[in-house]
Amino acid sequence: MDLSLAPWLAIFTIPLALALAVMYPGTRPIGLRFAPFAAMPALVLAIVEPGDSVLSAPWLLLGAEFGLGLVRQIFLFFTATIWLCAGIYSREYMRNDAELPR
Repeated sequence: MDLSLAPWLAIFTIPLALALAVMYPGTRPIGLRFAPFAAMPALVLAIVEPGDSVLSAPWLLLGAEFGLGLVRQIFLFFTATIWLCAGIYSREYMRNDAELPR
């Protein structure tokens, strides 16, 4: 696997893995602890990745290309920041909620 593909895959797999972890009672405490930080890979990619990068994955879905232009990088940064702030706020807001697992 190419190392430049790892951040792109982390954007998709980490939130999905945390959502699956929250679904099962055995892994629910771990999933709830780390779920607010699911946006961190996207935020790191928006900050670190150069603005004109294109990643080509010909083996994925009949040839997929992921691009991050300057405008997309700005939108990714703000979206990930809002997602992160909402996740941290919801963790504090729902701390004593009896229906938290639901």
